Amino acid sequence: MEIFRRKIQKKHISRFEILLAERLENDFPEILIATKLPQQSKLHFPKNPPGIYIARIYDNSTFKILNKNHRTYFHLNGISIYNKKERKFIALRLWFQYDRLTNISVDDPTRFHINFDLGKIQIENLNRENLEITNPDKKFVLEALKTLAKEDLELLELDSTFEIDFDNKIYYPIIDMEDGNSIATDKNGRIYRLNHENHKDPIKLIFEKPQNLIDKFQGKKENLEDLMD
Repeated sequence: MEIFRRKIQKKHISRFEILLAERLENDFPEILIATKLPQQSKLHFPKNPPGIYIARIYDNSTFKILNKNHRTYFHLNGISIYNKKERKFIALRLWFQYDRLTNISVDDPTRFHINFDLGKIQIENLNRENLEITNPDKKFVLEALKTLAKEDLELLELDSTFEIDFDNKIYYPIIDMEDGNSIATDKNGRIYRLNHENHKDPIKLIFEKPQNLIDKFQGKKENLEDLMD
């Protein structure tokens, strides 16, 4: 029944993203590669301007791949989708981050899958506009570590931080130990070591204050190796 499919769901966006990536493979093969990487997503519907924002969460290993091979942020113009009511193709402006579809600018976004035939994609005069890469999670980390001096913050890997949800608690990696493990902070500035998921104790508090981490770290990852087990 129509009432049960009135609001768009993640499955509709996922199907559309895959179809679009396949159509773009000749011009942007990296987009199709990125769609095959594991992730979790949640849809948001901003009002000004209206559209669909796809918030994505990646595990540590996937984010490393994205940060190394798919570090992108761009607008992609030249893509039109068939509007069933108007019976014509309508051009949409799409945003990609880490080569994954992240934002669709469109009116009546919650009915995107009803108003448009998402399987009918027309591509003409593709134009990619690269944008400055921003990390929305970095602001949370900077607030959590606000007691640190600027030179101490520069020792950490904050540009590539991302949100990790574990047992309904949020952590942000700030040092990649380059073996699948990392050092992370929560929003209160407490410092944890994060081990592989199959570790018997994957998350453990190691410092109550970020300065304690800096005092031991001193920019050398080998200084932290004894904390990881």
